[in-house]
Amino acid sequence: MNIKIEDKIYEVKLIDGSTKDDIVSMLPIDIKLSKFDNHEYSGSLPNKPRIDNNKTSDIYEGHIYYWDGWNSFVINYKDLNISPYKVIHIGEVIDKSIVDYLKNCEDEISVRLEKNNEK
Repeated sequence: MNIKIEDKIYEVKLIDGSTKDDIVSMLPIDIKLSKFDNHEYSGSLPNKPRIDNNKTSDIYEGHIYYWDGWNSFVINYKDLNISPYKVIHIGEVIDKSIVDYLKNCEDEISVRLEKNNEK
């Protein structure tokens, strides 16, 4: 999976799971992500994926997650324990420059989520 922000493409190493499979099946999609609580950008997906049982409260910068509370695709830019909330780990952005980008950008960004072979 790729995340395209402006003209930069960030490749994501995905983990196995039905939540990830369902999200990938929705691609390509354009989505607006909003800064939330000074640690993440999140935005609603067009459909709800199946929910895996591998929920966690430990989030890491440069990783992507799904939060079923708001049907949200989430990119984190800070390591944090968000307990009592839990999210499903989807994968990790390979190029960690995304972390610095997210720490310093606007409150809302437009991104394109696409399969690796799409441009």
